[in-house]
Amino acid sequence: MNCFPTVQLGEVCERVSVGHVGTTTPYYCENGIPFLRTQNVGVKQLLLEDIKFITKDFHNKLRKSQVRPGDVLISRVISNTVNCAVVSEDVGEANCANVILVRPGPKLDAHFLKHFIASPENQSNLLNNRVGSAQSVVNTSVLKGWEIPLPPLPEQKRIAAILDKADSIRRKRQEAVRLTEELLRSVFLDMFGDPVTNPKGWDVKPLCELVNFTTGKLDSNAAVNGGAYPFFTCSRDDLQIDTFAFDCEALLLAGNNASADYSVKHYKGKFNAYQRTYVITMASPSLSYRYMQYALEMKLLDMKRLSKGTNTKYLTLGILDELLFQVPDNVAQSKFEKIIDKLNIIASKLRLAESVTDKSFSSLLQGAFRGELSDYVV
Repeated sequence: MNCFPTVQLGEVCERVSVGHVGTTTPYYCENGIPFLRTQNVGVKQLLLEDIKFITKDFHNKLRKSQVRPGDVLISRVISNTVNCAVVSEDVGEANCANVILVRPGPKLDAHFLKHFIASPENQSNLLNNRVGSAQSVVNTSVLKGWEIPLPPLPEQKRIAAILDKADSIRRKRQEAVRLTEELLRSVFLDMFGDPVTNPKGWDVKPLCELVNFTTGKLDSNAAVNGGAYPFFTCSRDDLQIDTFAFDCEALLLAGNNASADYSVKHYKGKFNAYQRTYVITMASPSLSYRYMQYALEMKLLDMKRLSKGTNTKYLTLGILDELLFQVPDNVAQSKFEKIIDKLNIIASKLRLAESVTDKSFSSLLQGAFRGELSDYVV
């Protein structure tokens, strides 16, 4: 139960408004005023790699969307997550377009508000109240009327500091997993060379000569929570089911995806599969599943480019059959398997640690705004 008094967000903010909406391209320039857009608002941080600049004159005309350090920017156009970030001092003078600009007043800490918006319960609240037909957008009226806890400012800063520290640990876990996955790909390239240029002169064959394809038969809603067997769909997350249709070693390739960001998984044992998931087995026992998994992953960008469909992208057998793959000798494949198995053990431990950290942080986040961090010190 919340032990803090609550207020409406609009009562403790100088501004809750939408940044500039309209034509901007004619006012872009090489070295002007930073112009922050929806794609620049990441999960709790600004993403400044792909940033546009506008002229000083245009910036001066857009007074209502001028950004100051300490403002909280919220992604206005949303899908499954409402991103938010605090504008830091090093951003300097800036402007914004198609994002929601929240300027906390003297009684509200920006970082406290950032974590409040990012909590799972409040994410659901914002997503459930989004508006729009062509695009889903955050409802600013809902934001202004939003009831938020308001402990004294020093307590807000203490809570924000605790959550910042915990979030930093969580992000380091995520970065460790990412670097391990990069290392796996680097090992592949070091041993076998670039698949496009084939510098080591391996034999090259079309995929249809190397593997056998089948697909699952089930709808994705056949999943059962806590089922006895893995159920592979086109989601990156594995589901469960109580029946199995396959008992073998296989690669599972997602066959459709809204954004054509496909994935390849390796499994050995009993499992089931969605009707759009390709179940791939090797045509020859001399071909390594581990090698082919990473070889397929190296082709995911090609698959994305060749995908069919508009709203939902999908892969046809015709696309897959004609993809060309290097076929290294058995000695090289065996050596690669041993290295990958060792690295996968490390990666599995890191992913487990990441999962534990994520759950702990989520619990900490939910308790923070109910006054349950009184015993924590920064």
